[in-house]
Amino acid sequence: MRAAFAQGDYRSAAMQAAQVLALQPDDAEAWLLLGLCWQQQGRPEPAMHALRYCLRLQADNSEARYSLAILLWQGGELAAALQECHALLERHAAHAPTLSLSGILHVSLGDAEAARAAFSSALASDPAQIAAHEGLGTLQMQSGELPGARHHLREALRLRLGSPPVARPRPPSSGYDQASHERLLWQTLALLATAGVHAFPFAGTLLGLEREGRLLPFDKDLDVALPYSEMATACACLLQNGWQEESNPMRLLNPRSFRHAASGLILDLCGIAQEGDMLIGGFWQAGTPWEWQRIAEYPAPLQLQQQLRPEGSVWALNQPQQWLVALYGDWQTPDPNFDTVIAAYNLRGFALLTECFALDRINHYWRSGQLHKATALLEHCLRRLPEDALLRQAQQQLHSALARSQQPAQGSGA
Repeated sequence: MRAAFAQGDYRSAAMQAAQVLALQPDDAEAWLLLGLCWQQQGRPEPAMHALRYCLRLQADNSEARYSLAILLWQGGELAAALQECHALLERHAAHAPTLSLSGILHVSLGDAEAARAAFSSALASDPAQIAAHEGLGTLQMQSGELPGARHHLREALRLRLGSPPVARPRPPSSGYDQASHERLLWQTLALLATAGVHAFPFAGTLLGLEREGRLLPFDKDLDVALPYSEMATACACLLQNGWQEESNPMRLLNPRSFRHAASGLILDLCGIAQEGDMLIGGFWQAGTPWEWQRIAEYPAPLQLQQQLRPEGSVWALNQPQQWLVALYGDWQTPDPNFDTVIAAYNLRGFALLTECFALDRINHYWRSGQLHKATALLEHCLRRLPEDALLRQAQQQLHSALARSQQPAQGSGA
């Protein structure tokens, strides 16, 4: 049983565990390994049953309780998972993986202060806890502690280099009703225009309309730009007409995100401001030094024209292709891995907030097995930071992993 489990033969290990339990029904280790095997085979319900039985026999079994907490977390039972973490930490206060997991759970439950304490305790116990570095880095990024965030996010990436990345299939995208979402876009733009707001299609929304003649397939949100001076009026108008503002853990003054109550569609209001003789937009975080902000530059002056549509009169850019070139360069060639936040051509340098966004997303894509996206982000970062040895090493490791994943399996004839 032990040998089969150590070799990753979970089917055989589970069969051996069942044979042990037929002879010794109260063998805690057999219940533990049976639960772990079922966990590895994607059978959460029997896995949780086996782990709970193990804990009835051996309440101090930290591996069983930690694995049970993981399964509860993966099943969306956050409070129950946190309860298991607390029970384990009462007996093993310095168990770093459990401290990291409790930090993740506190983040999901909206308690940033408790999450920060848990991540800090995990790192005090084990400085090599990747999840704790990543979680603490993300929390510091949200609160504007960008130098600290950069340190922890880079440390998470450095530690990830210790084991080869594994490519995993992307989760299927949910259906996207392009027609109804485009109608909602024009209705909302007409509504804003009536309220005196000069809002117009922008970024990915503008790209889809200009290149495809429609919204991009499976686009996750609508992008609308407007003069930043009109942001307050636009927000008030949306709140009065079926939109709800999303939570804002990053404390962003720009952009502002809203969710349509009926459809669930997200709309980002992206403010454009005059700075000297140029226009600027980007991500502006409250309380963060201006030189750290993610700033993007656009063609000036802002020239808009009115268009009459069935939904009403709306505003649009006079020369949309100039803005698309500024953002995307070759905007006519589709690039599914282009990340506008990191790779936009019109970024003013590669500011600290932009770098933190990049590191956060690289870690996320690496962890979730979306290696093509992680590689694309690293390539964009290296164009801005060509001497960064850590990023270069991460890029090389991802290239090797992608090459291995594309090799045909041995002995798998047609």
